[in-house]
Amino acid sequence: PSVLYFHENQFAYPAGQQRKENVEPRLVPLYSVMCAEQVVFNSAFNRSSCIEGALALSKRLPKALPTRLFEKLEASLVLPVPLVPPPELSAIHHQHENIASAGESAIGTAALEVVWNHRWEYDKGIGLLAEIVALVQTRGLPVRFHIVGQQFRDKPQGFSAIEVSLAQISEQSGIARGAFGYVKDREDYQRLLKNAHVVLSTADHDFQGLAVQEACLAGCQALVPDALVYPEYIPTHQRFAVYEDVQKTAIGAVDILAAKIKQRQSGEPLPPPNLSAFWGEPALAPYRDLIKRLSL
Repeated sequence: PSVLYFHENQFAYPAGQQRKENVEPRLVPLYSVMCAEQVVFNSAFNRSSCIEGALALSKRLPKALPTRLFEKLEASLVLPVPLVPPPELSAIHHQHENIASAGESAIGTAALEVVWNHRWEYDKGIGLLAEIVALVQTRGLPVRFHIVGQQFRDKPQGFSAIEVSLAQISEQSGIARGAFGYVKDREDYQRLLKNAHVVLSTADHDFQGLAVQEACLAGCQALVPDALVYPEYIPTHQRFAVYEDVQKTAIGAVDILAAKIKQRQSGEPLPPPNLSAFWGEPALAPYRDLIKRLSL
């Protein structure tokens, strides 16, 4: 028995990342679909964008793609990648006030700890991240950003400007600078997530959002685009509207951050999203059922 698992697809990449003149990267996975007994996607967004993209591509080709291909795609399943929760998950879903004293700002208010934990690549919305950081600086909000993630040789230039802005925020507010760069030690990374209040995504491209989900399991509330896969598991009040105007999008995101700061200062909790369906038996049982069915 053969199962084809799509953790991403070539149809939903940001326009700047696509090579429109070369359809081969999009066709190869579709050839694989024809050979598989079962096709699986990690999210409904991944599934729907793949089917829509394949239909659009078929209309442009000299010879349409086979009907059987679309029958297999329509019969596909959505099985997210199961998460591995921290050992102390049952004790994590609360607000982490133990770090408040370490984040005192110049006006005596504990900083909101915000972690951005993605690969440092072009599809992760570096321009929007820079706008959000700059706007937080302009408004003088008590926020400590932790910008962490794997880096590559060809990284977006925007990170240099972000680092400068973070240094200026620290100098102006008296809030010590947060982490910046790749956190090599796994325990240090988990500690960072557990001590953060909010996980921020500015991604243009995310098919499940494992980094966001991992942070939420560690206790973070989310602040993510109202797009891509995020509406599948992030509540409405933790998503910001996305516009063609990056600055307008940033304003909406920072408005939500400001509201979270007031909420925390008033003693209200910032509960994380409920991701119980993504780990443990609820996440593993569908895989067992699939394997059992294909093994008969």
